[in-house]
Amino acid sequence: MAEISVTLQSVGSEVCRVNELLSFELVRELDAVCDGLSLSYIAAKEPFEIDRVTVFLGGEKVFYGYCDRQRYSKTKKGYEVQIYARSSAAVLLDNEAQPAEYNAPSVNTLFCKEVEKSGFKNKLPRLGTKYVYNVAKGTTCYGAVNDFVKTLTSKDVLINPENELYIPDGKGVINLDDESIISETRCINRARPVTCIDYKSEDDSAYIRHYKSRYFEDKGIKRSRKTDVSSLPLWQRENALKNRLLIRTKGYYEVQFVLDGLRCCTLYDRAVCRESRIDEEDNLRLSRFVMKLDENGERTRLVFRKEIDLKEVNYVAE
Repeated sequence: MAEISVTLQSVGSEVCRVNELLSFELVRELDAVCDGLSLSYIAAKEPFEIDRVTVFLGGEKVFYGYCDRQRYSKTKKGYEVQIYARSSAAVLLDNEAQPAEYNAPSVNTLFCKEVEKSGFKNKLPRLGTKYVYNVAKGTTCYGAVNDFVKTLTSKDVLINPENELYIPDGKGVINLDDESIISETRCINRARPVTCIDYKSEDDSAYIRHYKSRYFEDKGIKRSRKTDVSSLPLWQRENALKNRLLIRTKGYYEVQFVLDGLRCCTLYDRAVCRESRIDEEDNLRLSRFVMKLDENGERTRLVFRKEIDLKEVNYVAE
């Protein structure tokens, strides 16, 4: 059983360690910029106003972030404290980037301009474009980098507890045969996917252009959406269309495992479990995990999402 170690810090750098933990829940997912942490504990004396929270599991740092809310009440045992915190990515999500036009920028250009000053580290691939890229008013510091990376790769940027920005490579494997599985649930949600994006470009009077997923067409799903991409630069359009199809594949096919005990896993790693009839062709990638401790014990919920090859085709038809 891995030990959970929680350290709290005030604005004035006063530090205390949680000794009597009552409950704990850590949520990390591909679709959320910030990890979410909630916990409750007993404090011997009235707690200070909490600024930062650090959590280690068996010596591995699994959370570093900022307390958004704390609540406490005096009891016979002392003070029962409840806190909710978001990981350090909140700094980039809560602050707005400087609107700007970049000529032939690289990922590092945007990182240095909008992220580095907040103490983050760049572990992103060396990517760039020869075209102009605009950061619009209202874009967050995170969005300034992530939107650019997603345009080039169709993947979102993640931020780990060491304050490093990275793209998950998916090279890791989670072997569930080595785990104690409490339950397994599979879900197919055919209401989510979109088969085709009908779109307009310059001088088009109708939606005569189509970006289609042959994968979902073969599944018998007949669902389309209409959009106008003429405001986007030419070099961004096809990836923007692909991303609009990809976002609707989320949740189409998921497999959830509940494990006994606490396990901190790496997002986007591939699942392997011979007893569950999972093999390499299923291409199940970890999209979400929840570690939880309460009066019912310790458990971890892993949600794997099938990564789908859209088999996209782009064509013009009246």
